[in-house]
Amino acid sequence: MSTLERYQKPGGFIQLLSLIETSEPDKAKKFLSIIASENPAWEQAIIEKKLDMQKLSSFTPSVLMESLELVPYQVLAVAIAKSTDDIKSSIINALSHTIKHKVVTALSENPDPKAGEIFSCQIRILATIRKTISESRIKSSLLPEWVIIPDGIENLLAAKKWSMQMGDSSQTTGLIDPNDASKANPEKSNSNTIDYSTELIDIKKRVLQLTDENHHLKLMVSTLEQKLDQIKKLSVY
Repeated sequence: MSTLERYQKPGGFIQLLSLIETSEPDKAKKFLSIIASENPAWEQAIIEKKLDMQKLSSFTPSVLMESLELVPYQVLAVAIAKSTDDIKSSIINALSHTIKHKVVTALSENPDPKAGEIFSCQIRILATIRKTISESRIKSSLLPEWVIIPDGIENLLAAKKWSMQMGDSSQTTGLIDPNDASKANPEKSNSNTIDYSTELIDIKKRVLQLTDENHHLKLMVSTLEQKLDQIKKLSVY
């Protein structure tokens, strides 16, 4: 049985997506590589729909506040401790005044959490938000297009090709019907137009992969800095 076979049932895509979202970066990368070898359409769809802290910070303030209301402020503070200023600002500014004050205070009291703690808190946030979205507790009309998962996506992926739609508002589902010649083969519909879709998909995939790798490297640097500090303290004695 291939890796994907067990997930090609109703609800299987979200199950697989949640598994990858909450896996360590190296493990998630290997998992995606296996999926790509079995079905590139699934890999593309997962990369597009996969939640992370960077994508989360792109939510509108109102949706972000609603998405994070079930997350304890201590967890949120640890999760964003080593994030970029842009991510911190987007998330903190979306919180209510009371929660914002608690998060800022918690950050000042624990500005340098361990990498393992950060990762644990981040996947807890992503799992909570994924559950909130899957239970339709937030109106789909308020969510970014890329986060919405069509009903029966497993069948759609089996029958059609998936088109990366990050940052492209012209596509509403991310699906291209291979029976539609004008979409499946743009060169036939317009001989003067060069089809860069494959190159664009590869670039977008690479950008998302580099973002994940960059985040992982930051966590590794944080861990090494903590170990270096411990060594310095021991050397004093």
